[in-house]
Amino acid sequence: MGRIPNERLLDIYNGCKLFVLPSISADQEGFGIVPLEAMACSRPVVVTKIAGVAEDVAKRGAGLVVDPGDARNLAAAIISILKDERMASSMGLAARRLIEDKYSWKKVAAQVEMIYREVV
Repeated sequence: MGRIPNERLLDIYNGCKLFVLPSISADQEGFGIVPLEAMACSRPVVVTKIAGVAEDVAKRGAGLVVDPGDARNLAAAIISILKDERMASSMGLAARRLIEDKYSWKKVAAQVEMIYREVV
């Protein structure tokens, strides 16, 4: 698809069954904002352990986490979600709850404010 304009992202996320971020290098992938955007649209995700949200994805059941560069397990994770609609739906709901509980702008702003108050 090439570069996707920001105004089309919501349609893309809402049109997919799951979102995959197969990062293989920590130098190329920082925190992992893109999976958060997909999770905000109630989409399950498959990420590698490099993505900054990988631990939360695993803990909250919002998707599956695989080792970077492990193509076989990456494919297996993708297929398992696509084959099981109930699991995909459950993960999508967990993903949305994770966003609301931890990554909403209101929550993030409160955390940043707390850090600033500690520094001052």
